[in-house]
Amino acid sequence: MANLQSTVMYQRQPTPPLSHEDNDSHSSKRIRARTPNAPYPATPESMETDDTSSTTTTLSRSTKRQRVIAQDGPMSVVLSQQPNHQRQPWMLTIKNGRLEIETCINTYHDLLPHLHAMTGAVYSQEHVPFTFHAYSTYGSLIKAFNTMILNKYGKTTCRSWVNSMRMITFPSASMTIDNSNNNNTTTTTPCPQSIAHLIRPLLDAYWNCKHYQHLAVHIPTFIRLFVHPYENNNSLTSSPAVMALCAGICLSSCQHTSRIIPTESHLGYAQCYYDQARQLIADRFDDPCLETFATFVFLALYEMTMGQHSTSAHYTNLAMRMANMLRPDYTTQVKMMKDDVQESILFHRLQTFLQQIRLFELATEFDNNDHDQRETGYARFYAACHNPSDEWWVAADDDSIQAHDLIEMHRCLQQLRRDIYNSSRASMTTVPRDLVELTEMIVQQQINQVMVHWYTHTLPDRLKLSLPVLDAMTIPDDTYMKTVEKETKTKGIGAVLTALALYDEGLLIAQSFLHKRLQSPTTQWVHLQQFWQGGRLIMGPEERRQAAGTKWARRIDKLLSVKPLIGYSGTDDEFFAMVMGAMFPEEESKTSVISLAIQTAINAVRLLRFLDASSEWRCFFDMRVLMDVWVLLSRVLRFGHHLDAEDQAMLPRVRNDLKHCLTMVRNNASHSLYATNLIDKMEEEYRELL
Repeated sequence: MANLQSTVMYQRQPTPPLSHEDNDSHSSKRIRARTPNAPYPATPESMETDDTSSTTTTLSRSTKRQRVIAQDGPMSVVLSQQPNHQRQPWMLTIKNGRLEIETCINTYHDLLPHLHAMTGAVYSQEHVPFTFHAYSTYGSLIKAFNTMILNKYGKTTCRSWVNSMRMITFPSASMTIDNSNNNNTTTTTPCPQSIAHLIRPLLDAYWNCKHYQHLAVHIPTFIRLFVHPYENNNSLTSSPAVMALCAGICLSSCQHTSRIIPTESHLGYAQCYYDQARQLIADRFDDPCLETFATFVFLALYEMTMGQHSTSAHYTNLAMRMANMLRPDYTTQVKMMKDDVQESILFHRLQTFLQQIRLFELATEFDNNDHDQRETGYARFYAACHNPSDEWWVAADDDSIQAHDLIEMHRCLQQLRRDIYNSSRASMTTVPRDLVELTEMIVQQQINQVMVHWYTHTLPDRLKLSLPVLDAMTIPDDTYMKTVEKETKTKGIGAVLTALALYDEGLLIAQSFLHKRLQSPTTQWVHLQQFWQGGRLIMGPEERRQAAGTKWARRIDKLLSVKPLIGYSGTDDEFFAMVMGAMFPEEESKTSVISLAIQTAINAVRLLRFLDASSEWRCFFDMRVLMDVWVLLSRVLRFGHHLDAEDQAMLPRVRNDLKHCLTMVRNNASHSLYATNLIDKMEEEYRELL
């Protein structure tokens, strides 16, 4: 049983796709599994059989295609496609000698839970069957640990958003004064005539660049409603929506904008456009219309980029209230004329963009010293990021081809995040025995199954690169870069941005399982028994209290807080024994999180280097992905001595990629004081890691 369990838990490659569009070419592929606990590696092979095959069961005689997805001696696990059954397209069969168990698989998320349950029934196990834990107090403990992991994942996502925003925002207006007093910098003082003259060039630059990242408006409708009426009267500076959008454009890190306005003058022009928009909209806060709504959205964007979180939240709340009043007009009409449909698309794009701004604001609102937010708030943030209610991605007929591709990308990414969110809960259908198995189950389900399956079988070909999703070490950098450059010429930038978004999800998942720093000898979890005494901290010598007292007290309090959540009625010592069994299993096993994380980061760095070096696509450089790569790779280096030989072989590449990250962050970070200080800390950290 141990061999088959290892095959299931540590399988590196995704299982066959559960879809009717499955290509026959998949039936000839080998699926290799990593089995750290097994004396020999399991190598289940795909195969095709006819109706007389010995592995074809009585209930699946009509099955045309089968493949073995796991095997251990006389026992085999076969996944069979039933093309004649639309409602039950797949059959999972486990056979051990003359004993066979079958069940129908309807969705991809059903596969692993059913596989665990059926193997538990086939084998005479030494341990308690998997399914028993799901209904036991021990299973409730593992589920509580799973909730803690989700909370950590939400915290990682939250920190990622905050750190990236601080690298690209301008946190105070004092920087403008400092720059203006600098003898090495020449600034241009904006005047009303100059801001009017630059409106059209700024809008054109935005339509051709940053619009594809924001997708905040429907361009023809925005121009028809907010540009032409004012342009005909030679009073374009009287359009509040246009003024607010121009304020946001001036703060964007875009080379196209820098060709129109010198970089050192961006803040001055942004302030002028912002003041004009705020003055125009001051008396219209109770005027529910698209123009007012759009103005509030872009004013919130400006304030968020400036780091003024309270003012940004004010405009966001006004925009959300306006959206609630306008939503019935753009969602309940049964018959719409063409202009009404386009205005509805504009409204929903503004609402989706507002949702993204709101998520950034939520990330900045978290107070790490607030106990409620530390324990449950990040899980709520994770749910809001991965299962949003107000995101609505629809392409219009007159959108450009690139806009169509990127809208489809966002729609697919929305589905991916929902799948990851649902998978994090579906994993508890079958409860692992300990934290190691729980970690591996989550990593395998969310990265190796959900994400790889999504990229391979859900995405349209136009949004995919013809490169391996996770295998980074078998392809040289030159070959990888040339392939990316070639395919962006034919497919556009959508394929690169989709892969980056996928890798960033993997980076955040991996970060959730890696410690920030090496633990000191007194704070290692193996000393839990030393500091536990009926749930109270042992008060030893003074130096022990100073070294580990506070941290151990917090850890023990957190563990004890789980007792009422799972309804545990035993003593603290009995609860402690159960916790020790879950945290320190008797059988050691290795998880694949480090290997998957490193290869994900390597591919992400390659794509970031391509964007940074490209004159055409540099504006699409994603600082958030870069910061996530840095955090993960720096943690890997800290634990370098504790890695196995396979992972240590990748450490030279990790050091080299960290150097690339430093170069790219210098090229793309803002000139704010926070960004400058953070770069200095990154350089110091890099020297220490080397």
